[in-house]
Amino acid sequence: MSDIALPACVRVADEHGLARLDIRTPVATAQVFLQGAQVTEWTPSHAAESVLWLSPRSVFAPGKAIRGGVPICLPWFGAHPTDPAAPAHGFARLVEWSLVEAIDTDGIVTLVFHLQQATPRADWPHPFRATYRVAIGSTLMLALDVENIGTAAFTFQEALHSYFAVTDVERITVTGLEGSDYLDKVDDFARKSQCNDPITFAGETDRVYLDTAATCRIVDQSNRRVITVEKSGSMSTVVWSPGRERGMALTDVGDPGWRGMVCVETANVRDSASTRWQAFKTKLQADGEKLKEDIAQDRRDFSAWQKENYAEVCEEDAMLAIDYAAASIAMAESAVLDAVEARKDALVAQVAAVPTTA
Repeated sequence: MSDIALPACVRVADEHGLARLDIRTPVATAQVFLQGAQVTEWTPSHAAESVLWLSPRSVFAPGKAIRGGVPICLPWFGAHPTDPAAPAHGFARLVEWSLVEAIDTDGIVTLVFHLQQATPRADWPHPFRATYRVAIGSTLMLALDVENIGTAAFTFQEALHSYFAVTDVERITVTGLEGSDYLDKVDDFARKSQCNDPITFAGETDRVYLDTAATCRIVDQSNRRVITVEKSGSMSTVVWSPGRERGMALTDVGDPGWRGMVCVETANVRDSASTRWQAFKTKLQADGEKLKEDIAQDRRDFSAWQKENYAEVCEEDAMLAIDYAAASIAMAESAVLDAVEARKDALVAQVAAVPTTA
C-alpha cells in the first residue's frame, strides 16, 4: 500500500491477504481491491443493493481472479493467442496496482491506480503503463488509459468485464444491440446477426458484438430496475451469461449464482483490438466546455478543475464526460445519462441504476 493520504471516508481493510479500500459517503458505498484495481461493490444511496454482482463463492487470494465486480481484462481478452498456460483475460486483474491518488471532493471520491509492466514477460514482451481512474459517487466512473512505454507498436485487447446484479437472468432483456453482428463463442465463434428483438437468455450466452458503439440497457422488471450502459470509442460489446449448466460447472459461480448475474462489457476485442504507439492525452467535457490536459504532466490542474466544477455539474444533472483513449466505464442515474454528449475518439461507458416505476 503506497504512503498517500486517504480521505476520512476511505478505509483500508484486509481480506485473506488482499488489500481492500472501503469507501462510504452519503452518496454511495463501494469496495475496491488493489489486486487488479478491481471494484467489487458499488451501491448508490438510492439503491437497496449493489449494482455490481460479486459471487459469494469467489476466491480471495493473491494471484487468483475475483469473480464479480469489474475485472480489467488486459492486455488480452479470453485465452492467450499462443500460450495456453497464460491466464485467461490477461494478467492485469491478477497483480496488485499502485494507488497513487485519493481525493474526496464534496462526496465524490476519486482513486487513481497505476500498473507499469516494464520488464518483458514470457506471455507479454511489450512494455506499457496503465492508469486507472475510479470516481465514486451517485455516478461510478472507471477510466483506463494504456500507454506504450516501449519503442515498437503492439496490438492488445481490453475490456471492463462488468458483472451486474439481476433478479433472474432468464427474465431480463438487454436492449440496444438489435441488428448488430456478433461472434457466438458457444457456436465456435460463428458470425451471426442479432434479430430486431432485445437479447434474452436461455442457456449459455457468450457473444462479442462487433462494430457497435450502441447504448445498452439491462431491463430487470422483477427488480424494477434498469441499468444503462452508454459508451463511445468502444467498438465491441461483450454479453455473457454462463447459463445453468456452465454456471454450475464454475466452482466460483455455482447454483443459484449464475441466475443472479449478467455481463455487459465495454470492450475493444477481436476485430476492434487496439494498437498503441505512444502516450495518450486526456480530454474533459462538461456542459459543452472543453478542457484538455496531459494526464502525465498536469494532474494538478485537473484536480483543481474537479474541485470547482464536479459537484456543481452533478447537481445540475449534467454528467462530467471524461474521454480516455483506452477504456472507461461509468455508472450514473438515467437523468444524468440524458445530459452526456459522447465523444467518438475516447472510451467512456456510463451505467445507470435507476428504479423503474411500479
